[in-house]
Amino acid sequence: MERFIMNQYGKIAFIGAGKMATAIGKGLVNSGVSVAAMSAYDPSAAAAEGFSRMTGIVCYDSMQVALSGASIVILAVKPQFAQSA
Repeated sequence: MERFIMNQYGKIAFIGAGKMATAIGKGLVNSGVSVAAMSAYDPSAAAAEGFSRMTGIVCYDSMQVALSGASIVILAVKPQFAQSA
């Protein structure tokens, strides 16, 4: 039976869709979190496509869309890029 973290905590949004975000996303999906309860954004089309392919989580080309309705934001970018994210 699939558990839905969205009902308990709200939507989760990832800023950054590289290796760190992919690992966290896969862990959440594998633990039963619905992909419908998560979204992501990455300016790199290649990173976004890889993240979505490996996790099943939709990765948008707009940060505003990815963050819409999110209660939890996971900042999954390298420290030197955090300020611009």
